[in-house]
Amino acid sequence: DLNSLGKLALNEKVQLAETEYELKLAKQRELLSRQENKSYYTMIIVLSIVVVITLFFTGILSSRSRRVRLLNRELQEKQQLLESELNTNQALLKEVHHRVKNNLQVISSMLSIQSSGVDDKDTRKILQECKSRILSMSLIHESLYKKEGKKTSLFSTYIKELIPQLLETYHLDENKINLEMSIEDIE
Repeated sequence: DLNSLGKLALNEKVQLAETEYELKLAKQRELLSRQENKSYYTMIIVLSIVVVITLFFTGILSSRSRRVRLLNRELQEKQQLLESELNTNQALLKEVHHRVKNNLQVISSMLSIQSSGVDDKDTRKILQECKSRILSMSLIHESLYKKEGKKTSLFSTYIKELIPQLLETYHLDENKINLEMSIEDIE
């Protein structure tokens, strides 16, 4: 029976060894499982953080984009308003220029009518000088009106228009006067 006892002891040793081996395997599997779970949770945490950061920056960019669109829209509206006001002001300025020109023409015509009805040469001369001054103002006004789109106005252009007008106003004999102008362009 010793033999059977030895076999039984050997059997039990083998079973004990197998049980210990299975226990070691189970512990290793449990350790691997814990490591896998830990890696899995770490990965979930990292992905969650990445998603939160991405959502945060997406929100900021979206908000900024909306703000930029709003500012662009406001800028376009203000630009349209300024263009509208500019057009209105230009139309008003044209109207003022037109009225001034008409008023100067009416005054000049009234002086011509008045001088034709006056017999006194001195009075007629005074009226003609007044008319000449009105025409000079008209030329200055016309020069300024033409200047509107430019930055400067040339004084020489004004003089070149004024002198022939004066010769005509004072009924000077063009055969006796030779008009030569050499004027530098002065702003």
